[in-house]
Formats: sequence, structure tokens, C-alpha cells
Amino acid sequence: MKALPTVIAACLVALGLSTPANGAQQGGAAIARTITNVRGDLFQVQDGERVTVFLVTPDGIVLVDPLSGDTAAWLRDEFARQFPGRDVRYVLHTHHRLQRADGASLFRATAVNLGQARFNDEREKAAARSLPVSLLGVDSNHDGVLQPDEIASARLGRDADSKDLNRDDSLTPQELYASVPTVTRTFEERETITLGGHTVQLWWTPMSYAADMTVIVFPTERVAFSADLLAARTLPEQLGPQNIARTIASLRVVEGLSFDTMVTGEGERLAKSDVSMLRKYLEDLEAGVRQGFSEGRSLSDVQTSVTLEEYRQWRQFDIGKSTNIGEVYNNLRWRDLRVFGAGAFNASSASTWCGDSWECGVEGPSKVGGLVGFRWSIGNVGAGIQIHSPRSAVARFTVNGRDMSIDEEKDLAITIPASYSVNVAARTSLLIEGGPAVVVVEHTNQECCGDDDVSFWRYSQTSVALGWSVGVVVEQRLSGRIGIVVPVHLISGGIDGAGGPGVGVLGKQRLVVGAGLSVALARSVRPWGRVTDR
Repeated sequence: MKALPTVIAACLVALGLSTPANGAQQGGAAIARTITNVRGDLFQVQDGERVTVFLVTPDGIVLVDPLSGDTAAWLRDEFARQFPGRDVRYVLHTHHRLQRADGASLFRATAVNLGQARFNDEREKAAARSLPVSLLGVDSNHDGVLQPDEIASARLGRDADSKDLNRDDSLTPQELYASVPTVTRTFEERETITLGGHTVQLWWTPMSYAADMTVIVFPTERVAFSADLLAARTLPEQLGPQNIARTIASLRVVEGLSFDTMVTGEGERLAKSDVSMLRKYLEDLEAGVRQGFSEGRSLSDVQTSVTLEEYRQWRQFDIGKSTNIGEVYNNLRWRDLRVFGAGAFNASSASTWCGDSWECGVEGPSKVGGLVGFRWSIGNVGAGIQIHSPRSAVARFTVNGRDMSIDEEKDLAITIPASYSVNVAARTSLLIEGGPAVVVVEHTNQECCGDDDVSFWRYSQTSVALGWSVGVVVEQRLSGRIGIVVPVHLISGGIDGAGGPGVGVLGKQRLVVGAGLSVALARSVRPWGRVTDR
């Protein structure tokens, strides 16, 4: 017998008798609110431009996205009038955004507040970041806070007063999100709830702009609800700051769900084929942009060459195409593991070993050398290790034409530079490098001579000094994997002669100018950020 009120209510809805709030006011504007039957015990709520759904069962109501506080209050009254004795037992969230989750607190006394495991974190991030996207348009002075005149345009209705927590007649993002309750029950990949003989499924479908995005399926009715996942034959206004592959992966999940009709947050009714078409558009978009990026083309060139003609009849094509291409292009990065080697000329600073002694002289250091190394880069930022060939020098202390002391010194410089590349998408790039240097110095001393003219080694020692390296590298790519490199580095590191006997024959600074080849061991174009949190 519990099912009889549901049938009667559905009949009233079908006759248009459940629309008492057509004249509801928000910010001075009339907002039309209606309830219509979707299929079976599933109903749709139209709140101006926004839509949500709820399921009526003998044991209570399952409400998806309660929308604003004003809308939730109206729904509470409508539920009491049309479905007396049936409390809201579950509030299911598609994601954390204010315009869809704000009214959940009105049902806290009777309902389980359920959302994806990232809901609470995403809510906190949104409150700390900026105004909700739906309110950015009314923030006329772009200060990130709603002033009184902006609040009047924001259609917050009675919610505005209650949100002004410090009573300063303005609303910050923190105040706006304060009324969005945290979820008390969460899930990871999927969740199933049962109530009054009905089953409802929640599927995690993360998007670039909402890591907690969820699609909700009503298996008995074969209806799915998605708030902001897609619109039919419409190019997305934005793809978000993250990896497009995340969205593609989520659409593939949706394609595998059991439904015939999808209701969207704007009230569109879509078929599963619409989901497949959007997924194909995103794959074609990503493939075309990736190819142009890999060929070193500029963004403007790619926006011209990637035509996407198959989708020209879709809504927002002219604006959306360029915007979508730009988002994908700007999110791509070269990932490059490269080894290189170069012959080099070394110009060293003067040795401090001999000081003012006219009886001492330094031969060297050697001027010809080389360097080898590797660099790992993502986009225009990289890091690596370089090994510079040893320098050597000899200091002789001479008396009456006879060598009384010979000191020989060699050093090996290892630098660990970070790099930033300018014009990384072109065949010619300029890398600006800098970082610490480790200089290993080997010093040997030979004293001469005793009465018998027999020489002997007095000591040998190895020292390690820390220093720094700065420089630039010009790289001309001959192909995707091979290039010509011209490095110019200034390396400082070593030990002054003032450090005492046995150290400092070599000058502390060296200027290295070289030319050689670089070879990419691994090179690929990848989106910046994670593909998915799965």
C-alpha cells in the first residue's frame, strides 16, 4: 500500500499540479521550479537553469544534489506535501561545487550525506581558492569577494543573509562554502545503496575541474544522472587545467554503465551514443594537437591545422575549437632523457700557488678537454649531471737552475645543474643552467734533492671542494633525437694556494666553451599532471 501515494503523486506531477513555486523569488527575479516524472519512481527537479533528480521509495527519498539552500527548503516542503511520511534518507553528491551541494544541510537530521572520497578535500580547496565559477560573472570588480550590489545580482535569495557570517555585508569564498556540509560517508571507485527495494549506483568519473565528479545510475529506471560531465553535440567551454586523458577515461567508464537515458545538470536528455561521440571528439582533439606539438608547431599553427571538420555542426564550435586546442596544447610537455658529449676549451684563472716568489713557476693548466653528461627534462625545466675532464698543472720551485720542489695537481669537476629552456618547441633552444659543483683535487709533491741527488715523494693527498656552476647551452636539433650542442660554462671550485702547502696549484675558476652532440635516449610528448587518480 506504500506505493499508492507515489503513484498518485506521479499522476499529479504529470498533470502539472506540482509547480507552486513558479513565482519564487531569488535576488528579485522569479525562478521557475517544477517537478516532473522521468520514469517510474524517478523525478526531475527544474530550478531555473539547473536540474537535479530524486527517487521515491516506500522507505524514503534518495535526493541527488539538493542545489541551493532556497531550493532545498522548497523541496523539503514539496516532499512533505506530495510524499507525506517519507523523509529524505540519502543525499547523493555528484561533486562539491556550491551551486549543487549548498542545500544538503537541510536534510542532515534524516539523511546520510554521501559523496566521493575526495569531496571534503575538494570543498576545502574551493573555499580557499576563489569564488564558485557560477558567481564569477557577478564579481564585477574582480576582487574575489561579493559586495552588496554583486550579491543582489547573484540570485542567492534568502541564502545571502545566512551566509554573511561576520555581518559585513559582503561574502567571501569561505563564507559561501561554510554552508556546504562535509560528507559523512564516502566511496572510492563505486558505491551501491539500497532503499525500499530500489538500488542506486554511484560511479567515480573524475574530471579536470572536479576530482570528485560522480555519475549516478538508477538501474531499475535505466537512467543515469550527470551534473556537469557533458552536453550533447556541444564543444566543451573548458577542459580544465589537467590532463585530457582523465576526462576520456571517465567517459569510457560512463559508456560501460547500464542506462538508456542520461539526464544532465542542465536538463538535457542524452543517449549513450552522445557520450561516445564526446569521447571520440576529445580523442581526435588530443591526437591532432599532440601531432602538431610533436612536430614543433606553434599554438597558432596547430589551431589552424587541426580542423576537426567532423564536429563543425556542434554548438560552440567556432569558439570552443580554438579554446580546447589551446588547453590541450598548453598542457603538453616534452619528456626527454638526453646524453651529450663535447670537446671543450678551458680558460682557467691564475694560480695562487707561487704567490710573489720569483723562484716559483706554474706550467699549465691544460686548455683542451671535454665534458659528458645527461639531462632529464620535462617541458622547459630539467636537471642533470655533467662531468668535466680533468685539468692538470705543475708548479716548480727552482734554485740555481735546479728543481727543488715539484707539485703536480689535477682536478675533476662534477656539476649538477638545473636548467630552463627557452623556445623549447623550436629546433633551436637556449638552455640556461646553474647549480652546485663538486671539485675533486689530487695533489702530489716531489722534493729534490739530497746530497746524493736522489728524489723522493714527500706526500700525496686528495681534497674535495664545493663550488658552483652557471652557463648556457645552445642546442640545434638535427632530428627528434640528435642535436648539436654548444655549451658555455663558468665553474668555480677548488682550493686556494693560501690553504697551505700541497693545495692550490690550479686556479679556482674555469671557463669552458665546447661543441658536441646530444642524443635522446627517451623522448615523448606527455600531458602535464596525472592522467587519472585511479
